[in-house]
Amino acid sequence: MTKNTSSHFYYSGLIILIALVFGGGTTQGLWTDHILQILLIPALFMGIANINNSRFSKAAIYFLILLLALFILQFLPISREIIIHNSQIIIESTLFSFAPQKSLEAVLYAVSILGFSLYLSRFKDEELSRLIRFFMIGLAVNLILGAFQLSFSGKTEIEGFLPYTIRSATFANENHFSTLGFATLPLFAYHYLVRVKAPTIFIGISAIISFVLFAVGSRAGMAMTLAVSATCLFWFMLDKMNTKLKVIILISLLIIILTLAYFVIGIPDFDGIKRFDFIRNTFAAFKDNYLFGTGLGSFIEIYPSYEPLFETHQYYINHTHNDYVELLLETGLLGAFLFLIFVTL
Repeated sequence: MTKNTSSHFYYSGLIILIALVFGGGTTQGLWTDHILQILLIPALFMGIANINNSRFSKAAIYFLILLLALFILQFLPISREIIIHNSQIIIESTLFSFAPQKSLEAVLYAVSILGFSLYLSRFKDEELSRLIRFFMIGLAVNLILGAFQLSFSGKTEIEGFLPYTIRSATFANENHFSTLGFATLPLFAYHYLVRVKAPTIFIGISAIISFVLFAVGSRAGMAMTLAVSATCLFWFMLDKMNTKLKVIILISLLIIILTLAYFVIGIPDFDGIKRFDFIRNTFAAFKDNYLFGTGLGSFIEIYPSYEPLFETHQYYINHTHNDYVELLLETGLLGAFLFLIFVTL
């Protein structure tokens, strides 16, 4: 590894580590997110400058161009208005997006990720494999902090250190922490089941993650961890089995695991928050703006106008708990079409 390549490698690893330790907020406008975006500026420009040398196919590059066009659309001087059904509320906008400031924050967030993806696409397989170590370090830091918080009686909240209240490891939400836990398992599975051939270590790591997630109160996270662990064990340990047969057995195994999780763990109590109401109200807003949506990041501005008075909660609703429905509201059928292209690619 040359000195120039080494600097690119450690820069990327530092970005990954900082994101895992300081990127656990759930609201927009956090200074930690802005610092990450500033740190990603070099990666963005270098990724775009070397796009021809990236691993992205031409189809993927064309998709990125369409995505950038969607971002630019949010700020075009096209005035629009929404007349809320069954009410006298009229929402007007001088730009295409009904929440330009929120759209700007959303676009900056998305462009940072896209730029970093382009930047990493220049790396060789060996370098990408070595970058996983930084990811593992970030996970270890969160697991250690999560376990440390468990040593206190009751739930521990840390305020003042970061621009959000730390409730679970370095995250503001235990569900986001649990997502980090089970999303990491396929990486461990590939390393310890395929490359190193040490299934005992993988099972031990899965057990540790499951214990920490259960202790922090994320029962759904623990269930997902068990399901993903079983899936990885089955898929990688029986690599010579016919693929169709593996899929059939895998689906049956997941159904059994989720059924057991339902009876043993139960379904989480949402404390009176009816998430299906959120989805229904969001879909009602989508029907009034089905073609192009209301603008990226505009959910917070649009949703209250579609929430019936008798459904108003004491909680501040800043997302639908369903990213697909929220994406549908903010980008319309145009965004849904781009999402289908992404899935196809």
